Amino acid sequence: MVRKLTRKNRIRILAAEKGVTIAQLAKELDMLPHTLRRYTRHEAEPRLELADKLAAYFNVHRDEVLGGDGETMPIPQMRNGDNIPVYGAAAGGPGFDVTDVTEPVDHIARPHYLQNAKGGYGVYVVGDSMEPRFYSGETVIVHTGKPVRKGDWCVVQLRAGDAVHAVVKQFHSSTASKVTLRQLNPASDLKFDSDDVIAIHKVVGVELG
Repeated sequence: MVRKLTRKNRIRILAAEKGVTIAQLAKELDMLPHTLRRYTRHEAEPRLELADKLAAYFNVHRDEVLGGDGETMPIPQMRNGDNIPVYGAAAGGPGFDVTDVTEPVDHIARPHYLQNAKGGYGVYVVGDSMEPRFYSGETVIVHTGKPVRKGDWCVVQLRAGDAVHAVVKQFHSSTASKVTLRQLNPASDLKFDSDDVIAIHKVVGVELG
């Protein structure tokens, strides 16, 4: 079975996987941020010279930057377990953007960076509290086995009655009594009782909405 690929660059995905913002990436490439954002919004596709600079920065092949090249390529046959669950928006929340992770709302193909990992799942980003790092409608992908360190982006699962809610934030610290997270918009610290925290999972990638 084959499909026709259309070129669609992966700059934002690669930047998210590396943990840099588009503004930071533009500075590294000696570009204006708004110029680079035109490519991340797919208003234009990068020329080969820029694609090669990006490939060198991310330490990947040029094709990883440019995406599909229009050539016919085989679709890998899916095996049982080659997808991961994706969880969707909760109806309201305690003053911030939350996602309901009680039941998945969708499944997507397991990303290549989770091929050798057990578990893993995706969470739809809700609201604008993590802009400009993550945007509403994007899907963050977590690795359930990787340790989370200060400064890492993470999904924190919280008890919410009979349901389980989650927030997408930046991990700051954890003590026996409190877990402290940071959000970007508006910039603030959020503290949760450790007893209410079920799990903290590291974000290792993002899929555009």
